[in-house]
Amino acid sequence: MKQQFIGQRIREHRLAIGRKKYDQLAKKVPAKTLKPPEDQYTQGDLARDADCAASQVSEWESGKVIPGTLTLGKLARALGARLADLVGE
Repeated sequence: MKQQFIGQRIREHRLAIGRKKYDQLAKKVPAKTLKPPEDQYTQGDLARDADCAASQVSEWESGKVIPGTLTLGKLARALGARLADLVGE
């Protein structure tokens, strides 16, 4: 289903940002003191950056709902991705 694909792509991009942040922080502080990479950029962080609710991010990532066109644009900007990266076109 398209909504599951889009949700998976949103999650992949969000986790990639978390891994990047983790890698940057790990150069400055001991890795054992850091939150795990998947917790470096949370659904709440993405919601803040895309001006939506964390519960919406959860629904999109789980494939329950497809974000609207305007929201997809906000998500793409927040994730540093192209819209086509999220929708697979």
